[in-house]
Amino acid sequence: MAYQSTPCCTELPPRPLGATVVQMLKAYLSNALRRYRAHREAHVARDAFRGMLSLDDEILDDIGVTRSNVEWASKLPIHQSAAQALDATKKRARPKIRR
Repeated sequence: MAYQSTPCCTELPPRPLGATVVQMLKAYLSNALRRYRAHREAHVARDAFRGMLSLDDEILDDIGVTRSNVEWASKLPIHQSAAQALDATKKRARPKIRR
């Protein structure tokens, strides 16, 4: 006995056009909200990073960065992490210690 598929099991009923439009609109709005939140979080993080500019040069030196590096990183485009860029320059400038 060979298996035969029936039309009711293989084909889905067509969706009403309104349902598809609503789903697309929900997906669009959800994506827009997610992007807005990510952009807002990036601005909050950048504002917190700019707080380093209020530190004394001695404290910045203890951290291992210079004021000019912090100023440079704070002016990067918002989609780039200023903290990661500063950390990368700090690692490149760090002298190698031989043991």
